[in-house]
Amino acid sequence: MSMRVVVVGAGGREHALVRALKRSPQRPTVLCAPGNAGIHADSDVFDAPAPEDVEAFAAAASQAGIGLVVIGPEAPLVAGLADALGAAGVACFGPSGAAARLEASKAFSKEIMLAAGVPTAGHSTVQTVRDGLAAISSYPAVIKFDGLAAGKGVVIAADPAQARAALVEMLEERRFGPGPVVVEDFLEGEELSLLALCDGERAVALQPARDFKRIGDGDTGPNTGGMGAFSPVPGVPEELVARIVAEVHQPVVDELRSRGMPFHGVLYAGLMLGPASFKTLEFNVRFGDPETQAVLPRLRSDLLDLLLRAGRPGGLAGAELDWDQRGAVTLVMAAAGYPADPVTGVPIEGLDAVGPGIEVTHAGTRRRGVEVVTAGGRVLNVTALGHSLRAARAAAYAGADLIRFEGSQMRRDIAAGAAGGSMSDSPEAVPELEIQEGAAPPDTVAETLAEAQVEAALDDLDSDAPVVGIVMGSASDKPAMEAASAELERRDILHEVRVMSAHRDPEMVAEYAKNAQMRGLKVIIAGAGLSAALPGVVAAHTELPVIGVPLTSSKSIAGGLDALLSIAQMPPGVPVACVGVDSARNAAVLAARIINT
Repeated sequence: MSMRVVVVGAGGREHALVRALKRSPQRPTVLCAPGNAGIHADSDVFDAPAPEDVEAFAAAASQAGIGLVVIGPEAPLVAGLADALGAAGVACFGPSGAAARLEASKAFSKEIMLAAGVPTAGHSTVQTVRDGLAAISSYPAVIKFDGLAAGKGVVIAADPAQARAALVEMLEERRFGPGPVVVEDFLEGEELSLLALCDGERAVALQPARDFKRIGDGDTGPNTGGMGAFSPVPGVPEELVARIVAEVHQPVVDELRSRGMPFHGVLYAGLMLGPASFKTLEFNVRFGDPETQAVLPRLRSDLLDLLLRAGRPGGLAGAELDWDQRGAVTLVMAAAGYPADPVTGVPIEGLDAVGPGIEVTHAGTRRRGVEVVTAGGRVLNVTALGHSLRAARAAAYAGADLIRFEGSQMRRDIAAGAAGGSMSDSPEAVPELEIQEGAAPPDTVAETLAEAQVEAALDDLDSDAPVVGIVMGSASDKPAMEAASAELERRDILHEVRVMSAHRDPEMVAEYAKNAQMRGLKVIIAGAGLSAALPGVVAAHTELPVIGVPLTSSKSIAGGLDALLSIAQMPPGVPVACVGVDSARNAAVLAARIINT
């Protein structure tokens, strides 16, 4: 029986977690609590009290035999959900309530940074407007509400008037509730988000990302929870990542352990990179949103295994993460009125128009009858992978432009600088369409243009990545399958070769097939002998065309007819094209024709 995993939360981050966990070769049953319209399409709802009732939720998880609870948002962590689950004997990914104060209190976070020697900006904690203004020595200045504020409790004040207004709002009007304010020196440079999995003893870095907090292009307007992200970050080499972990994450893990609150979960460091150094802006104690949506699609390692290991003291020892070398760009589509007063209940159109290879995760949606409607400030995330950030950016914008809802907001400059353009650049140019007067109504023309843009962007996305996968059940099959590889090379068709057995490791085969389309493959050639199960297992887990090559071996019957009949006689709903025995070259020729149609 597969492990049952519950993802707590209802946003785009949680949708990305659900999908990443479902890619695990362990094939867990992934449930959500409570989820949203998009998450519900990928997982069932865990029937339990709301996670805010930490004791009741933990008891329900224990009674249901849940193997792991992954806590997405910060509020349940601060409320002690991880503590309640631990007391109920349920494995959990997320820190204790005590350790979660790193995010719940900016003042506590600064205290830990200073104690651990973590580089950060100069600051003061104040209780009154007068003290806050007195603490500011120059402008611009950063004013942060001490507690949780859903990413909106930070104001960069350009002058005393703006500083006073922010301090009054936070300390006198109590917009975010009672609590002090942290006044910080303003830091200049490039922001970086670096998340690390922690097992109470060590920190293991994920790939770096950069997000965009302001609502408007050119970093204008109020702060939001995040309007887009990309990963990796040009100019941030592995050596710098290792240095940041050694000087920021690891000292904090050590300091918390020395205080009796070992940190198990993901530690998010928001950093400012200067010309020769870096400083820490903030810590979060959960996966970042929208950074997670850009980072997890690039993760090739088993996320479920990593999260389970993080829950055990020292469990991440020796962990080495495997990453897709392509870049990812995530766009956020927000509701009208966001961030101040988002409009909800607005129908969303075009979700089915976004083709494979572009991932749409739901952040704030719900079902109303047959419609999907907006149900929050940040509504959807659109993520694309590409051999370059430029290609990924083009594909993401092309996909997002197919989706429509009234009043939608989306920044047009996400990853522009990193992709080699300026903030004013529009997404990648697409072939012009000849539109005759009266040929189509405006909406149809817009849809046609957007569809053409998607196709052009996806062509760019795939231009330097393999488009054909060649798989075989044993290394001994390589000589027979070399003819396929040689034919594809002759035609300048990029391809990859993998060895995996449908008998010895069916989970690996299923995982490969499930991710093939998102990784840019367009056809899979599967060679197998004897009972020849490999082509069928691949076809059962992908929508891509699969070409089976029956192979002979010393144990073959009737010169390989056993393998040929096995491939040709697949059950209904599992289509596999079949070439002649040992005809790997013909399979490559057919694959080329499929690609070029």
